[in-house]
Amino acid sequence: MIEEYNFQGSDSTVRKYVNNLRNKQQEVYLPLTAAWGEQAQVDWGRAKVVIGGKETEACLFCLRMRASKVPFVWAFPTEKLEAFLEGHRRAFEWLGGIPHELVYDNPKTAVVKILSGPERQEHQMFSSLRAHYLFDSIFCRPGEAHEKGAVENLVGYVRRNTFVPMPDVDALSTVNERLLAWCKAERDRHGHDWEQEQKGLRPLPSYPFRCSVSRMANVNSYSLVTYDKAHYSVPCHYVGQVIRVEAFANEIEIWHKNKLAAQHKRSYNRQETLLELDHYLDALERKPRAVMHASVVRRLPEVYSQAKKLLECNQNRTRAIHLKYTALYKNISSRIKK
Repeated sequence: MIEEYNFQGSDSTVRKYVNNLRNKQQEVYLPLTAAWGEQAQVDWGRAKVVIGGKETEACLFCLRMRASKVPFVWAFPTEKLEAFLEGHRRAFEWLGGIPHELVYDNPKTAVVKILSGPERQEHQMFSSLRAHYLFDSIFCRPGEAHEKGAVENLVGYVRRNTFVPMPDVDALSTVNERLLAWCKAERDRHGHDWEQEQKGLRPLPSYPFRCSVSRMANVNSYSLVTYDKAHYSVPCHYVGQVIRVEAFANEIEIWHKNKLAAQHKRSYNRQETLLELDHYLDALERKPRAVMHASVVRRLPEVYSQAKKLLECNQNRTRAIHLKYTALYKNISSRIKK
């Protein structure tokens, strides 16, 4: 300290200062409680899973009732706003009612800005969710996650009980089936308390909240719409149009005015392109030579390839054959849908 900071005091001064730090009054924690149905606590957690042979990290939406300790956990591929909203909807429906207040840390999906004291500027979609389900929000002090200790403990508890050993499944839906079974077992274990808790919950509204994020987008010349770095096809007659993308946690809906133009499974892989054959059939009829090299055709299941080989067997590649391909694809596609 003398060499680096030119300290002029003695070692006894330093010892006295360190001793005062060591004897500093520790923070006092107060035991808390809640009435039946009064409060639930919410948090995100992470857990490793193997899906389709590939190790990945699932995002766990965790909610725990304060009085009965009954938990609800659901796995998502992301912690984005649409997953945060859907986690609430699924939790309320599984509980069969709505707690009067929910306690959070300060997640960006709920809090836009931390103001003085307990005041927060909430995300508009989160405020809409609260208005729909009629519950109050309480936020912990920044850096004081222990104020929602019930759900903090839940994150580790569910990992130890449902993710050890690491689940090896074919889809995230299988993980959620396992989680729901575990939540039900926990609810049964707290049976008497749960009966009291359930009586204190507010009733569900007549229809669920629509847990999606809306964005306007343009349909490019390849009949594709881009959302969150992934590309989704729409029917080719929408090329050049402005459409509305409704992004859910696991699904993408594409609307033109009040008409649903397309639906796709949500992709979280950057630059991935999801194509539907039906969206390009009109264009393929006008450009039959493109059938042989169109990406949407080459991605078709094996049944289409076999049909194409049968047509090619004893015929030359003429325009008539290409038109037959397109007609056959239409026929097979319509049968699969039925």
